[in-house]
Amino acid sequence: MSETLSLPETRLDYQTCPLVAAQPGIWIADQIAQRRNSFAVAHYTELRGEIDRSCLERAIRQGLAEADTVQAQFYESADGVPQQRLPLRADPAQVAPAEWLDFSQRPDAEQAALALMEDDLAQPLPADGERPLYRQAVIRVGAGRWFWYQRFHHIMLDGFSFDAVTRRIADIYRALRQGEAPSPSPFTPFGEVVEEYRQWESSPAAERAALFWQQRLSDLPPTLSLSHESCAVADDARPLKQSLVLPAALFDALQADDALQQAQPADIVTAALVVYLARISGESRLSVGFPFMRRMGSQALAAIGPVVNVLPLQLTVTQQMSLAETCRAVVAEIKQVRRHQRYEAEQIRRDLGLVGQQQELYGPVINVKVYHSALSFDGQPAVTHTLAMGPVDDLEFELGFRNEALYVSLVANPQKYSAATLRQHAERIGHLLQQLARQPHQPNGELPLIGEAELQRLAAWGRGARTGGSRRHDLDR
Repeated sequence: MSETLSLPETRLDYQTCPLVAAQPGIWIADQIAQRRNSFAVAHYTELRGEIDRSCLERAIRQGLAEADTVQAQFYESADGVPQQRLPLRADPAQVAPAEWLDFSQRPDAEQAALALMEDDLAQPLPADGERPLYRQAVIRVGAGRWFWYQRFHHIMLDGFSFDAVTRRIADIYRALRQGEAPSPSPFTPFGEVVEEYRQWESSPAAERAALFWQQRLSDLPPTLSLSHESCAVADDARPLKQSLVLPAALFDALQADDALQQAQPADIVTAALVVYLARISGESRLSVGFPFMRRMGSQALAAIGPVVNVLPLQLTVTQQMSLAETCRAVVAEIKQVRRHQRYEAEQIRRDLGLVGQQQELYGPVINVKVYHSALSFDGQPAVTHTLAMGPVDDLEFELGFRNEALYVSLVANPQKYSAATLRQHAERIGHLLQQLARQPHQPNGELPLIGEAELQRLAAWGRGARTGGSRRHDLDR
């Protein structure tokens, strides 16, 4: 279907603002990206029960109207400066309607719905293009089963605000279904965030942050990567993903150790991932990317625009350290960096002269998504599945909680990692965590990384292939 929309003409007042926070970096990367869909962000939510189409349509329109950066226009001014035009008031009539599709009579309903989403994500989506930067589709895939698909451009929102928009729409839908007036919009106008950034950039705090980062990163270790291969994939290939589930019992076992009783599960897993990176690379000095939300104590706390800032954690992890010692080092480093989290990573690169260089601020990224919690949709539990969250330079570990379990997703650049390599890393990380649960005091260097299944594969490979056989076994590093 055509994506050219005819919406009612309504007079809206706009505010023209510069791009701030994560937006300038997204704009520049989007302009030069080979894949003009690299910055699409999308997920779908499984809904159950009967859906009131009228109420959900109204909820979607109102929720998106309240999200000012979703309704913004992004462009380059006459003097070459990227700008955004933010609406000053919400008007649901100006929101593109959701698409309603019924695949329930198809034998491949779920696969067809997912294929539609994949096709949408494969299309170009430049921030300054003609194609609408957001899309909503509600797809019926069975009796009382629906997939609610949402896609945006990353310049509009980040993972935290994507979650906030979804929950706001769910809250509006619940109110409408109960015959109530929705509560007032919880969102702060993004123009207030822009003004706050302008003031901060000329403040003493910004000067202190610049000095902190110049001193902190004066001796960066070489950029770490677990990739030892170059994969021939299409230019439009999206990041690969491999997940593992860590049950609550594993953390019960870890926190039974006196040295880890006060540690949070996310901190324990972050430390375990750092141990894995140190062990698998053989490096003791690591620079690991860690996203900071930059929302607490700021106008951005309830704003929609993308403000996340991925900054380097500088860590020294020796073979003699225990998991608890590694965990304390990680927590201390996060605490120290958090004080200066408002200073832009892109500005740090410019300050250090790294733009256009092989050296990066960090290698793999560890992304703890603490804002995810159970989503209820009109009293029914709903499950959200991430489809796309922007490009991945190398490798990212995403940590999230659901149903009293912690999910670790490995998301990788498909030009650097194969699906088989990613599976192997996930398997090794799972094995490492099991070993840590059994013997948390064991020094990092004495923990085995290879489990029984991989040992059996290695043994089979060592015996050699049958003569004349055509089957090829790829052994990942």
